Amino acid sequence: MKIKSGKGTLIPLITVIDVYLIYIVNCFPGVAVSPLIGDMNKVFPHAPDIVIQMLITIPSLLCIPFIVVGGKLCAKYNNLWLLTIGNIVCFVSGLGMLFTDKLWMLIVLSATLGAGSGVMLPLAQGYIAQLFSGTERTKQYGYLSSVSTIAMIGATIGVGYVGEFNWRLPFAIYLLPIIPILLTPFLKKYVVVKPQKVDNTGPKENVYTHIKVPQLIKFMIFTGTLGFLTIVVNIDLPFLMEQYHYKSGLTGDVISFGMVAVAIAGFILKPVLGFLKASVYEMCMFAIGVGFFAIALSHNVWVFAIAIFVQAFFTGIANPFVIDKASKAASTTQALTIVMMWMLLVINIVAVASPYVIDGIKILFHNHNHTFSFWMNGTLGFIAGFVILIRRLILKARHKHLKVVVQGAGGATVTVPADSVAPAASATLTAPVTPTASATSPASAEKSSSAGSNAAATDSSSAAPDNTRTAPDSSATSENSATPK
Repeated sequence: MKIKSGKGTLIPLITVIDVYLIYIVNCFPGVAVSPLIGDMNKVFPHAPDIVIQMLITIPSLLCIPFIVVGGKLCAKYNNLWLLTIGNIVCFVSGLGMLFTDKLWMLIVLSATLGAGSGVMLPLAQGYIAQLFSGTERTKQYGYLSSVSTIAMIGATIGVGYVGEFNWRLPFAIYLLPIIPILLTPFLKKYVVVKPQKVDNTGPKENVYTHIKVPQLIKFMIFTGTLGFLTIVVNIDLPFLMEQYHYKSGLTGDVISFGMVAVAIAGFILKPVLGFLKASVYEMCMFAIGVGFFAIALSHNVWVFAIAIFVQAFFTGIANPFVIDKASKAASTTQALTIVMMWMLLVINIVAVASPYVIDGIKILFHNHNHTFSFWMNGTLGFIAGFVILIRRLILKARHKHLKVVVQGAGGATVTVPADSVAPAASATLTAPVTPTASATSPASAEKSSSAGSNAAATDSSSAAPDNTRTAPDSSATSENSATPK
């Protein structure tokens, strides 16, 4: 079986599975211990809780610097070798955890697990962008989000049951990297393995010359904001439900509603984007605001479940969409790896730092009630949504005043409104001007304008926070766009 790449070629299913597995196994560090963190106190009765919790936090902390290391190394060296080394490090770490009975050794192996995972993460996201193009790429990012979420749900439930037999057995999940190692030959043919050679005769080029840095920064800000707002579901909702005397099992069910919503969102990403069009970003923020306000106002578990489902669904739409758009900010494979490095760096830093920031804000306002977090982040969600909406409307109004120069019949050129030209058309945006003198006649100008208008097509998946019109990319790592003069 083969999958459409969006570039007129087909990719074997086994290659796509390999890419998915690379990403999924890098989502697992910490998952083996999290359901059993209470039982670890019985295994190591003299160890402080903060030390035992390091088994969860250390992999995430070590992942952050090694994402940078991995991004830099992949831009210079054979990335399949780095991928193999990262998988081997994770596999050996998991193997060691199965046999050691010393806490300090488990912490060290957790650190090496995080390091190996960090090296591979930029590659896992970048391979999707290399293999697929256009709407197929958007769909694959959605599928990747859904499959990885389902895998996390299954792994969390599975290790919880397995840990009832032996506390070491859950660490066996860290042996999964052996599968991507065995499947590496199926990947080699379809991705850029070695960095592209640079012409040394001319001036030395920086990799960032191949990245649309302003666009990347906007996507990083949105992703970071999204991560900060939604983190309260994991850190405050369990305590809030305990405050309302709900059992911990019911809390887990409510949180799992959100994970199911993310999985559903990924599978129907393309039609939802077609419906939302350019409003993806503000709708996500408004959904967070509405959901969190509902949680803060209600004590009903069904309200909690519905609110979590709604906000998680829109988050599950926005996350893969933003990663897809960010991948188009790079024009070379090295640049693509650096872009993925920055996006993942923001995601991991926000995940680690947000709980401390939220606690600090609570201390600042002398309010330790868990509803405060939902009021605060819900308000921030509405503010962010309105800021994005107003900015998009301003840019849209400004864009209407732009003109584009197009070539009509017989080689004549004519200026027409920018909105009447299809995004894929080769055109140069200019300041508002009158029709050029080279237009042969009003009739030919009208004909050319009409032709451009009839050719216009709307691609919902090309919406971006800055409302920039871009042409569908012709390769996995390039994107032609109309450039404002």
